[in-house]
Amino acid sequence: MEATELELIQNTTEKDIATFAHQIVRELFEGRVKTGNQEFTYYSTIEQCLAKIKPAEYLRRARYLVKAGNLEKATLLYLLDFLQQLRNYGEISEEIKNEAKPLLDEELQWYLNHMQLAYDYHDQRKYDQALDSLELIEEFYPPFLVAEKRLLQSFCYTKSLDKEMRSKSLECIENFNTLESVNEEVDIYERIQNRLMSVYAHLGMIKESSKAEYLLMQNLRFRYQYDENARIRLNIIRRTYNIVHDCKTSEVFMKKAIDYFAPKDENSIPTSLKHYYIALVNYSSILTINGKFEMGYEYLGKAMNLENDFKSFPFPRRQILYNNFVINSFLNNKLSIKKCIDALENLINELPVIAERLTYTSNLSVFIALNGETEKAINVLLNEVRTQNVEHDIEGFYKFRSYTNLAIFYYLSGDKYTSIKYLNEVEDIIPHLNNSVYYQEHHNIIVTCVNENVKISPFEWWNCVHTRKPDFKSPAWNFFGIGYILASLSNWDTEN
Repeated sequence: MEATELELIQNTTEKDIATFAHQIVRELFEGRVKTGNQEFTYYSTIEQCLAKIKPAEYLRRARYLVKAGNLEKATLLYLLDFLQQLRNYGEISEEIKNEAKPLLDEELQWYLNHMQLAYDYHDQRKYDQALDSLELIEEFYPPFLVAEKRLLQSFCYTKSLDKEMRSKSLECIENFNTLESVNEEVDIYERIQNRLMSVYAHLGMIKESSKAEYLLMQNLRFRYQYDENARIRLNIIRRTYNIVHDCKTSEVFMKKAIDYFAPKDENSIPTSLKHYYIALVNYSSILTINGKFEMGYEYLGKAMNLENDFKSFPFPRRQILYNNFVINSFLNNKLSIKKCIDALENLINELPVIAERLTYTSNLSVFIALNGETEKAINVLLNEVRTQNVEHDIEGFYKFRSYTNLAIFYYLSGDKYTSIKYLNEVEDIIPHLNNSVYYQEHHNIIVTCVNENVKISPFEWWNCVHTRKPDFKSPAWNFFGIGYILASLSNWDTEN
C-alpha cells in the first residue's frame, strides 16, 4: 500500500467513513430508483426520514415532497416554514414565498395572511389586535396548523393578569399535547410541551410544569446527537430553567445555554442573535438574583452591546433587559435613586397594560419610597394594582411582590393596620412560589419588624432584613434579603 493511501486511512475518522458510506448508498439507491422510475417512493421516503430525525427542517421536507409529486403535503410544510421564519426573523423570504406561491389556494393564503398579521401585532405588543386576527382563522385546517394558531393565542393570553385570560392560555393548547393530536409533527409537539411549561408556571401549577419539562427532555434525547434543532430546543429549556427550578440550579444550566448560543470566538457573530440575546438577558438576571451583582452587570453589558452592534435587529422584549439593568446598576452603586426613577418611568410609559408592567411599577414604587415619598409610592403602585386586578393573579408572584411592597409602604406611612392586612394576604401564596424559602424568611422578618413597631426611615428600610439576618443559606440572600421586594425578570418565551 502506498504511503499516501496509508496516511489517508489513518487520518480518516469514523464520522468521515460513515458519511462516505452513506453517500455511496444514497447514490446507488438513487440510481436504482431513477432507473426503475420510482422517484415518488424515493423522495417520499427521504421526507419521512427527515420528519423523524430533523422534523423542523420544513423547507427541505417540502422540496422533497414537491419532487415526489405530493403537492398537498408539500404546501402545508411550506406554510410551517413560513411561520418558522416569522418566529425567527419577523419576516418571510420573498424568494421562498414565490417558490411556494403556485401551491397556495385561497384558504391557505387566508391562513398565512392572518397568521403573519397576528405575529406582527404580537411583536409590536398589540396583543388584543393579534388575538382579533387569530379569531379570523377558522379551524377546518389540519390539526397542526390549528395548533400553530393556538400557540400564538396562548402567548397573547398570558400577557394579561386577568384570571379568565390566563386560563385560556392553557385551554387553547392542552388538547394538542400528544404527537397524534398534531399529525405526528414532532417540532410542533415539542413547542407545545415547551409552552405548557411556561403556561403551567403562570397558573401556579409547578408540578405540571415540571412534568411537561420531563416529557420534552425525554423526546429531545433521541435526536440530540444529530438534530441541530433538538440541541437548540434543549438550550431554550436551559435558558428558562428558572421556570421550574430554584435560582442556584438554574444558574448552572443557564450558563450552558449561554455557552451554546454564544459566538465561537470574539471575531464572529452568534448563529442566532435572538437566542443569544435572550440567553444573556436571562443569565444576567439569575446572576443578580443569586447575589452576584458584578457578574450580572458584566453580562447585562454584553446584551446591551449586542443591541448596539445590531441596531436594526428586532430583539425581543427589550424592556426586560432595561428593567434588569436599572435594578442591577443600583445594586452596583452605578445609578442614583433619581436616575432609577426616571429610567423606570420612561420604560413604563412605553408599555400597554400588560402583566409585566405591574412588576416594573412595583420596582418603580420602591425607588420612590427610597426617595422618601411613601405616599406617592402607595398611589403609584395601588393605581397599577387596581388597573390590572391583581387580586385575580393565579401565578402568585405579581400579588406577592405588589402586596408586600404596599404593606411596607403603609407601615412606613404610619398605617400599621393596612400593612398587616396586606401581609396576611400573601401568607398562603409564599409556599407555592419558586425560591419560597427565601421569600418566607424575608416575610417572617418583615412581620416581626411591623409587630415590634420598628422606627425606621424608608431609606433605612432597605437594610432592615439584612440587619436582623446578614446571612441565610447562600449568596442569593444578598438579593432576597433586601428590605423591599425587587424583581429582576427573565424572558420565558420559548419559541424558536
